Amino acid sequence: MINEIYIDGKMLDKPVTVKKFNQGYHIRCHKCLELIKRISYNIEIIEKEYICKMCVSKYYNPMFNPEVKRKHSDVVNSEEYFIKMRESTNGEKNGFYGKSHNKNTIDKLKTGFFLWKNNLTNEEYDKWRKSMTAGQKKSLETNPKKYRENKSNAARESHKSQFSKKGMNKIERIVHDYLLEISENFKYSPILGYFQFDFGIKDKRILIEVDGDYWHGNPAFYNNSGCEGKKILNSIQLKNIKRDLDKNMFAEKNNLKIIRIWESQIKDGSFKEILKNKL
Repeated sequence: MINEIYIDGKMLDKPVTVKKFNQGYHIRCHKCLELIKRISYNIEIIEKEYICKMCVSKYYNPMFNPEVKRKHSDVVNSEEYFIKMRESTNGEKNGFYGKSHNKNTIDKLKTGFFLWKNNLTNEEYDKWRKSMTAGQKKSLETNPKKYRENKSNAARESHKSQFSKKGMNKIERIVHDYLLEISENFKYSPILGYFQFDFGIKDKRILIEVDGDYWHGNPAFYNNSGCEGKKILNSIQLKNIKRDLDKNMFAEKNNLKIIRIWESQIKDGSFKEILKNKL
């Protein structure tokens, strides 16, 4: 036989009927030589050398080639690629524009967390608990729903902190470049608690938020009733406004000053005077 196969701990020395494989079997990978447990049967285990999924990924995935990986990195980190991706997913071009998860999807996400936690062994659960900070533990015990919501939001946004200036949008870049002129000690995309802010100046305990007029519902253009010639706030804007208020409360509670700049203030240049006066 081409492959080394074990059923019920015994190595096969000749082909057997498919029925024999129904209860699972072990097969040795020709690359790593590890015995891999499998449930499903396919004809390839008889006709060709078996290579496990890990080895397929390692030896046959082009991204494991250093030269290919380097070229790929050059492309995805280029300014042209960043602009192209931003333009292709901006505003109404974004497939999730104007949408939100329905209740069934949210319930499934919550159920997934409970299933994961309930399937942990006592040792795994203790290890997970010990890895949490005191604040997280308290939040989980007093308000599990709020804890999961905060963790989800932090995870969704934290990827921004992994990137350099390329992770900024257009208005953030303008503010970034101006901050370079007036302040040396600032950081892009700092994460504090469960929140991520656009800019932070640690020694002055100042946070700066750059708010898009549409996404954050600039009151100069939007309100709840649609009166005074303004547009009515939608569910996405209301959600972002609530989160902005939560950020403001977090900053106040931790003795941090928060400066909010609107997209329209950046476009007309008035944001510079605001920052000069408040920094």
